[in-house]
Amino acid sequence: MQTDLIDFAAIRADRGALVRVLVDAGCVVHGNVVKCGFHDDKTASAAVYVGDDGGYRFKCHAFGCGVSGDILDIEAKVRGISRADRIRQIRGDKKAAEPAQAHAA
Repeated sequence: MQTDLIDFAAIRADRGALVRVLVDAGCVVHGNVVKCGFHDDKTASAAVYVGDDGGYRFKCHAFGCGVSGDILDIEAKVRGISRADRIRQIRGDKKAAEPAQAHAA
């Protein structure tokens, strides 16, 4: 039984970590305005904002894209796995799915 608790609220409240994941995925971040790296974005169609729960979130408003979520969702998208599997990876669960191929912008 695992005794170490992971503070997922703190992970989700780390704006810098979310921005790093977005930049690694090909996004261009200027303050809270984002040129989405998940589709061929000519102009910034996405944003980083604080949700009601205090966690930072990303949302692309472009028709047909719709990528959105907190850092756990975005990391899962980039890795090609589910959010649940990303949480399992963070917890060190050996049953977590292996990442699919990395996101290519």
